Amino acid sequence: MNMLCDLVEYQVLGTGLPSVIFINGFRMPYSSWDQVYPEIADTCQVLLYNRPSVGTSAETLQNQHGMQIIEDLHALCGELALPMPCVLVAHSLGGIFAQLFARHYPDAVAGAVFVDAAHPDEIAQHRKHRAPVLLHALNQGLKSLEKWFDPFKYSEDESLDLTLQQLEAAGSFPDIPIRVITGTQKLPLVPMASFALHCRYQHELVSLSTRSKQIQCTQSAHFPQLSESDKVTQAILDIIALSKGDATGT
Repeated sequence: MNMLCDLVEYQVLGTGLPSVIFINGFRMPYSSWDQVYPEIADTCQVLLYNRPSVGTSAETLQNQHGMQIIEDLHALCGELALPMPCVLVAHSLGGIFAQLFARHYPDAVAGAVFVDAAHPDEIAQHRKHRAPVLLHALNQGLKSLEKWFDPFKYSEDESLDLTLQQLEAAGSFPDIPIRVITGTQKLPLVPMASFALHCRYQHELVSLSTRSKQIQCTQSAHFPQLSESDKVTQAILDIIALSKGDATGT
């Protein structure tokens, strides 16, 4: 039987506690963290990894719903003997998986950094606004054809409704230190109403914990780790310091 570490493209870098796990956005490779992780790896042990069908990670024959993703991550951490608890750093859709992981394995998570991360209610709101009936039918037909050829046919977006149900049924988010990093610039093709919704739910992420803080990235849109990497790096270092204080009781 193949081990997950034989199927997944990953890197483990650095030493020291707590472990820091980077959770990529949808179909994003871990190279998206290239401007952030080197400084973190000077301080702590870092795990970078690609989910199925991204980079050189193997394709999968399993639907990539949230529980599958977090159980795979938990198993990978076990195979690699990654020390726990960890700090989760998650971008975009990765924020949903980070939330689910923290709710199912609260003792394994010491802190979290959400980098322009998705909020489950934001996703649900966007999915209510479907395209006109004809266009929607066409899109669904194309998706059916893609399933025969597309390496992403078991992709996370195909199971997103189930993932949101799993998150709703999960336990409460632990009261751990978090940072919510928000890009305040709108992407060119994003409607203003959608951007306003995103900004609203960025603020809602702050309410996940009583130990949270929002950081506005005024020069960034959806990828602050690329455009304002210094702010993202500092936020991670802040959470590392807070989690160390929790561990020592100071």
